[in-house]
Amino acid sequence: MTLDLPLPPSTNSLFATDFKTKRRFISKDYAAWKKNVAEILGRYVALPKLEKPYAVHILVNINHRSDVDGRAKAVLDALTEASLIIDDRWVEWLTIRRDNSVGGCRVELWSLAQ
Repeated sequence: MTLDLPLPPSTNSLFATDFKTKRRFISKDYAAWKKNVAEILGRYVALPKLEKPYAVHILVNINHRSDVDGRAKAVLDALTEASLIIDDRWVEWLTIRRDNSVGGCRVELWSLAQ
């Protein structure tokens, strides 16, 4: 299965902290990205869930001012929340790389079940 998504925010900007209460909360950028992605992934609800374990390959259109590994967390959580995968703890194989030919983020997802 291949999914085209907007570029996820970096893990460093998923949450913000209220320093008065010392409570963490979802950042505005992450909340907006999650809402947008939920609408996109909602189109795939009719697809059967992949059997665990999974392999995930993520392509992100970012330059070298940002690290690629910080983009995976939001993507994996979104796949889980959309019920395309049961839980991201079953990701057996994960690759992520830069690719300027994709619009924002392309996710290739497949089952490794025998």
